[in-house]
Amino acid sequence: MKIRTSLLALAIIGSFGSSSVMADPMRGMSRMAFSTDVTRTSAAGRTIHRHTEQTVSQSQLQRTHQVKTGAGNTASRVVTGSYDSATNTVSRQVEGTRLNGDNYQTNRSLQLNQDGYNQTLTHTNASGATASKQVDVVVDAEAQTITKTITATNYQGESKSGSLVKSYQANVEE
Repeated sequence: MKIRTSLLALAIIGSFGSSSVMADPMRGMSRMAFSTDVTRTSAAGRTIHRHTEQTVSQSQLQRTHQVKTGAGNTASRVVTGSYDSATNTVSRQVEGTRLNGDNYQTNRSLQLNQDGYNQTLTHTNASGATASKQVDVVVDAEAQTITKTITATNYQGESKSGSLVKSYQANVEE
């Protein structure tokens, strides 16, 4: 049981990387609401202004970034992270507009289940094409194996998938 819990914890940490914008109530660390403005001027006299605002609730975090250059170009990004305890799912949504006006969107979710976890990632680029990745991990404690299956679909709709089975040796505590 201890090895399964450790594996699932590692899976959660590894799947979301070092994302500082995720609402992560499972770690027991509270996030703080804040607002900040920064203006920078280069040696050439170009300026850029960034406004960042973060709001938090019990199970959700939202961070908004807005950037404006001295030339008047603007970019924005809204990141929303949430945790649904009923479904044991952590989600992250990113919507943004680049300085050139292109829009993009990324959705990521990770759901823990009895035997492992499922992770889904979709990204929509500026032309509206979508790429996706599905990761399913199953931990078989009796057989002491971990099976990871990944299916990825590129922007042209072509899919590829593969599976990997690893064995492990559980530490038995007396």
